[in-house]
Amino acid sequence: MKNDLCFSNLTARIDSLKKYNIKNMSRVCAITGKKPSTGNNRSHSMRATKRIYRPNLVTKKLIDPATGKKVKMKVSTSGLRTLTKKGLI
Repeated sequence: MKNDLCFSNLTARIDSLKKYNIKNMSRVCAITGKKPSTGNNRSHSMRATKRIYRPNLVTKKLIDPATGKKVKMKVSTSGLRTLTKKGLI
């Protein structure tokens, strides 16, 4: 979906979020689907402690091409770059 993002795919993604009554999932990108992942912090002695890698999300108002209404979504910055590249913003 990342490579073939167009008006219809954005509309389908918005519709799928509406279908499951998901208006604003916390820390999940609405376009790319990026979400937090886990890993380890490593100290100088190589001791491992758990940590969370969170995606760089921005709350953005996007215009739904089908209805022309503004929809507030959490989008990763890489998703914003893709939307800009495709001319959707």
